[in-house]
Amino acid sequence: MVPYVFDPNNDLAQINDVSMRSTIKKKSGNQKKENKKTKTPSNQPIWGYGDTSSPLTADQCSFVVVLTSCMILCCVFYNVSPQYESFASPIPRDYTARLRNSQRPTIDVSKCSPRQTIVFLKTHKTGSTTLARLIELYGYKHSLTFVRKIGEGRSIHFGNRNLNYKSRKMFLPPPNVTKGDYSNYKYNIFTLHVRYNRAVLNTFMKKDPVHITIIREPSAQLESAFMFFHFGKYVNSTAEGIPPFEAFVSNPTKYRKAASSIMGYNDQMFDLGLSKKSFLNETIINKTIARLDQDMDLVLINEFYDESLVLLSKLLC
Repeated sequence: MVPYVFDPNNDLAQINDVSMRSTIKKKSGNQKKENKKTKTPSNQPIWGYGDTSSPLTADQCSFVVVLTSCMILCCVFYNVSPQYESFASPIPRDYTARLRNSQRPTIDVSKCSPRQTIVFLKTHKTGSTTLARLIELYGYKHSLTFVRKIGEGRSIHFGNRNLNYKSRKMFLPPPNVTKGDYSNYKYNIFTLHVRYNRAVLNTFMKKDPVHITIIREPSAQLESAFMFFHFGKYVNSTAEGIPPFEAFVSNPTKYRKAASSIMGYNDQMFDLGLSKKSFLNETIINKTIARLDQDMDLVLINEFYDESLVLLSKLLC
């Protein structure tokens, strides 16, 4: 398309707006009276283009130039580029139609069966509660059963307990199962805070469970736990003039009460089954990590939450 070029000599003669001509006529009359008083030299260029024969004054020319500029803009946006609906909306008119008619990726349901049994081992201050709610929504969607403790009240956490084969006595019975009929206490979804014990967990879960957990960068997890569990009350750093957490990490042995808490001392590995007495035993630590690597179908990472959720969705179908 050939771009429009403004020609003041030709285009201004084509102005057909009646009110504009009237306005110009009135201004011309007034200008003539003023010219008689001021006696503007006849050879003075008025247009600014060296055209001394123009009947319009400088003010009139400026007004017309502005008007013509507006007309040009209208031509550009409405005639030259009709695909734009407005100045504020550069979206093509047919965008919605193209999107509606576009081919979207589909999942072959025949090749994908949603997993029915999920064991999610929560870890402290890693974003695990958020993930637990997402997994529970998945369970609600598929009408699955959940492990819930008796007398849950306002707390949805089970506590950092060591599970054993009698732990199911603290659970609410599944739907249509008589209370106390523990052999039939079988569930689809587990999303509570407990220490990892695969053998015990599998006794009250339905067949073919998926085992998952989530971890977080240790220093970030420690700082979050320090704040959440109010470890700062054990650290008197006012005299030192530094924040409690900074004082604690600079000299943990000075604040033994805070340092001795499981929540502030390798808490993630403790949740995953490592005993406190083995915290400094590198051999046992490596064996525990190797065992978890075999046991877990997926380990999500807090710092890569979105990517982890994509992997989880693929695992659960």
